Amino acid sequence: MTMDIEDAVRLRLIEAEPVSERLADYETSKAVFWVLRAQGSAMPAIVLTWVPSQLAEHMKGLQALQFQRLQVDTYALSVIAAQQLRDAAIACLRPRYRDHGYYFRPASVYGPRDLSESTPNGPIYRTSTDLMIRFSPA
Repeated sequence: MTMDIEDAVRLRLIEAEPVSERLADYETSKAVFWVLRAQGSAMPAIVLTWVPSQLAEHMKGLQALQFQRLQVDTYALSVIAAQQLRDAAIACLRPRYRDHGYYFRPASVYGPRDLSESTPNGPIYRTSTDLMIRFSPA
């Protein structure tokens, strides 16, 4: 049975040493989350979110090759750490890759944004970058 695309993307990041060496530990894995960062989780961390888009179809249903926009947010306790994690995540997700039941084509990167914020406990540094991920079942 093939894993879902969300697990495949998450594992791709966790298994890439330049990314995983920058991530905090979380329970039995690394701090890569979908949609929301777990409350109280350590930083640096990555949060992934699909940006809604239409699935590619043809007359018989969904196409095998899909294009999905993925928002990659990095969180850290310093600007430099957030930027370095962002750069490592981009370097991991851009090239062709085949594993976990999917074949990923080269991704396109849209300019990063700084969304850092002040909190009562001090600043949280956050970058946000969108990537167009192209994938199909392997």
